Amino acid sequence: MTFLRSTRRVAPLACAALLALGACKDSTGSGGSRSGSVHFTYTGTDAGTYSAEGRFSESRAETTDWAFGYQDVQGGQIGLIVLANQELPGGLSNQVLLFMENPTVGEVTCTINDVDCPVGLLLAMGVPDGQDVEPEILYSSVAGRLRITRMEDGRVVGDFSFEAEDLFGGFEQEDPAAIQITSGTFDVPLIQDI
Repeated sequence: MTFLRSTRRVAPLACAALLALGACKDSTGSGGSRSGSVHFTYTGTDAGTYSAEGRFSESRAETTDWAFGYQDVQGGQIGLIVLANQELPGGLSNQVLLFMENPTVGEVTCTINDVDCPVGLLLAMGVPDGQDVEPEILYSSVAGRLRITRMEDGRVVGDFSFEAEDLFGGFEQEDPAAIQITSGTFDVPLIQDI
């Protein structure tokens, strides 16, 4: 996966990454708890809660909740990516991707006019398990805030809130579906192999 600066530019590649997570290696490793969590509430066109808590394992990637983070280095730039999967009934899941360029403890906030925002979120809803097809809906952040409160001992912890638009609907509609993501938290292990 390649880390890019803008949510609008990273969205297509990150969508493919979310759909290809079955190719990821097992996140087991030495030290600390390898279990992770991502939680938030969303309102707007769609409404509900997102809760993914568990340990990623290649053998269970398509049938369980899990969350983890990793750092990607591209062209001298370091990017933090947090991935999570929330299992749904009927062989579907909701998957989230959070990213931050040059991660460090602290907060970054972006407005809708920040085209090179160094933080972002993608929320893929209705992803069929084990199939290389697009999700039903792909929300991409257009503004928001991401804060890292702790980044040590192989873990990263923080909170976030974002406004997001339906990336697929945005191509066809003047006013794409939108959601507000609030009360977001993450506490994930940083894995080495992906």
